[in-house]
Amino acid sequence: MSNAVKARTMKDTLCAQMENRSRRIFYGRIDPYLVNGCEVVLDVNARTTASLEAVLHDFWRRILGVHDKSTVAFLYSETGITPLPYRRLLLALRYFRYLLLLPDRHYSHLAVSVALDLACQGKPSWISDLLHVFSRLAPNVHLNWRGDVEPTSIDDIMDAVKLAASTSLATVIDHSPKGRPLRGFYTDIPLPLSLRPLVDKPPEDLVAITRLVMSSYIFAVEVLRWRERYRKFVPRKWRLCRFCRLSVEDEVHALLSCTGHIELMHRRDRFFTEVTAIVPTFHELRTSPCTGLEQLWFLMRVPDLRYTFAKYVHDVLDFFATVPVYVPPPPLWEHYRS
Repeated sequence: MSNAVKARTMKDTLCAQMENRSRRIFYGRIDPYLVNGCEVVLDVNARTTASLEAVLHDFWRRILGVHDKSTVAFLYSETGITPLPYRRLLLALRYFRYLLLLPDRHYSHLAVSVALDLACQGKPSWISDLLHVFSRLAPNVHLNWRGDVEPTSIDDIMDAVKLAASTSLATVIDHSPKGRPLRGFYTDIPLPLSLRPLVDKPPEDLVAITRLVMSSYIFAVEVLRWRERYRKFVPRKWRLCRFCRLSVEDEVHALLSCTGHIELMHRRDRFFTEVTAIVPTFHELRTSPCTGLEQLWFLMRVPDLRYTFAKYVHDVLDFFATVPVYVPPPPLWEHYRS
């Protein structure tokens, strides 16, 4: 049985556990299968880890309560887990450092020396495979494989690989239209990870705020992004609010400005009152030139508001779940596209 099959079997058994246990379960029961043998057989191309990554993504999507089309980079960002290809590379580098620290006459140390000699001769070896992995995942990382490789240099390389992993996630988030909630505006107030500060809250509130941050919600801006059997792709301009049909139904409109639902407006007024009681300066922010997205970033980043905001997001999603998403008549947006 392959590691991917073993990991998937374990994942299906354990996915129903509580969120605050998920990290321990993942590292204790699933991750060992995902990283098994990574220090010996290196991932010279993306296909070698595709089935393993699919298991990891399925597990965390079920734990976080997000749909199958949620962006992979958001999963890693929310959980704080190093992307699997980089994690496997880091474990291989740690093993490389261990081999270099062995006595010179140890068989494993001699094997590394032979691999280095083969790489210098331009022949296939473990070292040449490692260089292929660097070129794919961390092209800016340099290993001085033609000279004497010191264990301390491996530590520096591992730090550079960790930086490359973080940079790869940040690049996706910065350029994805779905990454707006994750992009920072107030750089001095970090965005808290959803899994950590909210684990003692009701599960529905945790799921709601996680879906908001990961753009995995029922708002039209996301639902109409995908083609279905009897519906083509709808341009963003025509993904209108199901209540007011005046603006694009995105997270900012639904949470801060929609006026097409009386109960939603009352709930928003109560939320603003609660926020102002906790952060009196919020009233000034509401009347300032700040955009709705910047106000949303503020609400997500103030630690004292996280529980109040999570409950509000859950209630808003419930309001929108009572009415089907509005799909404009095809002649309108098909003509717009042409």
